[in-house]
Amino acid sequence: MPSESAICNYITVDRLRERNEPVRMFGESNADVIKRLSRLENEDTETKCSEDFERNQKPYLKDFSRENKSEENVDVYEDDIDMTMSDLMEMSKKLEKGNVQLDCELVHNFFSFIMKKWAIELNSRTDEVKRTANGKRAASTHSQTREYLQPLFRQLKFYSVAGDIREHLVNITICLLNRNYIEANNHYMQMAIGNAPWPVGVTASGIHKRPGSEKLYVRNVAHVLNDETQRKYIQGLKRLMSRCQIFYPTDPSRSVEFGGVTL
Repeated sequence: MPSESAICNYITVDRLRERNEPVRMFGESNADVIKRLSRLENEDTETKCSEDFERNQKPYLKDFSRENKSEENVDVYEDDIDMTMSDLMEMSKKLEKGNVQLDCELVHNFFSFIMKKWAIELNSRTDEVKRTANGKRAASTHSQTREYLQPLFRQLKFYSVAGDIREHLVNITICLLNRNYIEANNHYMQMAIGNAPWPVGVTASGIHKRPGSEKLYVRNVAHVLNDETQRKYIQGLKRLMSRCQIFYPTDPSRSVEFGGVTL
């Protein structure tokens, strides 16, 4: 039967091998080996405790950083556009029939201008107001609107907007510049839901073109139902139209829901 010291030696050797450590260093006695094993086990314990502490702290640190980030980043993005309403008015006077580039630039610059003016208004609030529930909701609405309009702005930037959509956008922009919000809303409704009966059932039953079939063209069909992207930027446009009426009020007879404009 092995002695107690021999059993201790076996256990010491096994523990050292588990850690991929040499069983005996040059010149070590049995006592030195035991001390080295004890030191290694203490280091392992400290490392494990440290890893457990960091793992348990991660959720709290993440929440803390999120709170700090939300507190620091209370401002909304301001579009980089250096134009005034007078510049946009002058630009609108240069519009020509069929000038796609000028049409797209006018629409893009105008709605970017309104987005920036809205952002400046939100960023000018005090930090206390920004951190309230209503303040955060207003900032969130601005950010959401900007996100919704990105696909449209991208098409305007590359002059790839569909012709009928571009025509409606130009008409809306001109009416907004002239502060005729009733007429702008009419053009918006034509773009959003169309002004002709919706096609239901068979629209082409033969080889000959039916009388009035041109009314089924995309300009007379509800764009809001075409896809999710169009539905979102149409909603974003409506918000900017409402903001424009707030920034540049006019006579009640030319306003939409005068005194009660909402987003």
